Amino acid sequence: MYWERIAIWATALVWPILALLETTPNLLFHFQNPALPGQSLYVLSKFCGLYALILILLQAIAGMLARHNKYRYFLFPSAAWHPRVGIVAVALIMLHIALFVMAVSTRNQHFAWKLFVPSFVDGYYKFMLSIGLLALLLLLCGVLAAGFRKRLKVWRWGHRLATLALVLGLIHSFAIGSETRGYAMMFIYVIAAASITIWAWSIFVRAPSSNPQHLPDE
Repeated sequence: MYWERIAIWATALVWPILALLETTPNLLFHFQNPALPGQSLYVLSKFCGLYALILILLQAIAGMLARHNKYRYFLFPSAAWHPRVGIVAVALIMLHIALFVMAVSTRNQHFAWKLFVPSFVDGYYKFMLSIGLLALLLLLCGVLAAGFRKRLKVWRWGHRLATLALVLGLIHSFAIGSETRGYAMMFIYVIAAASITIWAWSIFVRAPSSNPQHLPDE
């Protein structure tokens, strides 16, 4: 199981690079000779967003595997890694947003504060940006629910909002991400769709176990 875990995480680290190289073969061009102001910030924002998406997907898969003792630590060596990876994912999303706003502000030569204001009636692009903001809000709620698990009896349902955030994040990235039409990201979407379907079936359709296994509280 050790080497399988190493292989999965190594692949996760390389995959966003492969996804961007598939649609942008010469990534260094955007840093050495940016065609447009802020273009290098756009690329860095994409990297952060893709890494965050993959980490959250692995988090969701780890949560499902935690129900089975045999695979409980297939992705993480211990339960302590689950919140740690979650914090890294949230930090990457924050960087993704900050770099994107900086890129737009640099290109338009004024602070793009309106990007922080969600709107679902101002066109397709703004709608999908708002879906991303909603995903962040749900993810933060899921993280907070886990943080207060010793005080909230229904914390597990609150924490499951993170899976809904993953769904919205996938929609957000697929809808407006230029690299998401490549084979590398299509593979991620297939894995995510299968994982979310299995998760939803186990939660809402399959009769819950009388003694379900979860990542243990610390």
